[in-house]
Amino acid sequence: MATNYTRRSYTASNGINLQIIKTAASNIKLIDLGGNKNLKQSGYTGVNGGFFSWNSGNILSLAKCDGQVLCNSNNWLGAAAIYWNSKALNYINGERQLTASEIPGTLRSNTWAQGGYYMWLGANDAFNRAMNEVNQDDGGYLTQTANGRTALVADIIHQNVYLIVTNSNNTFTTFCRAIEEYLGITPGSVPSGQFHGVMLDGGGSSQLCEKGTFIASGDQRMLHEAIVLRNDT
Repeated sequence: MATNYTRRSYTASNGINLQIIKTAASNIKLIDLGGNKNLKQSGYTGVNGGFFSWNSGNILSLAKCDGQVLCNSNNWLGAAAIYWNSKALNYINGERQLTASEIPGTLRSNTWAQGGYYMWLGANDAFNRAMNEVNQDDGGYLTQTANGRTALVADIIHQNVYLIVTNSNNTFTTFCRAIEEYLGITPGSVPSGQFHGVMLDGGGSSQLCEKGTFIASGDQRMLHEAIVLRNDT
């Protein structure tokens, strides 16, 4: 059973409700659900992962665990990734042309990498920075209002990971502001050096489960990839 984590619920001053799991980076793994299960049916504690194609089931943003690429994903939708190389938690952004094999130190067991849209937490102009990073081609994921959104946030100082889901109606900016408020980040002219986030799939895909129970359910759709706790059964 999943241990060594905390779960919190937080409603920010802008009305966005966040469901949050915090755990050590070493306690994270990525799994392939094959489009056959939602997160509750998987039995894991965790959140939904990368954007996926309805037609092929391929993950549109990079997903890699224990040296293996998941769900035929080797893509850089969003141009960013958070990764754990079994020793340190780190991030890459602005690297749309990299492949999974080029992420440092992730060819062995107890490693992982998750791609998405870099969130520029702490920057007043986070939305503009995110759009510029993908050359204004966001696929609608940044510009559209969503009824759910998911993020993976790395605290690279303390080597912790936050898995964060909202099922509140939100925009990229209101979601970022709610997360910043929870983490105690004061927005300014430069992004945070401590916290680095990637935005993952949203809408009905945004799910968070604890020990096989929905805390945030989205529309309970079947998923292809999920980010879960490694010490779960």
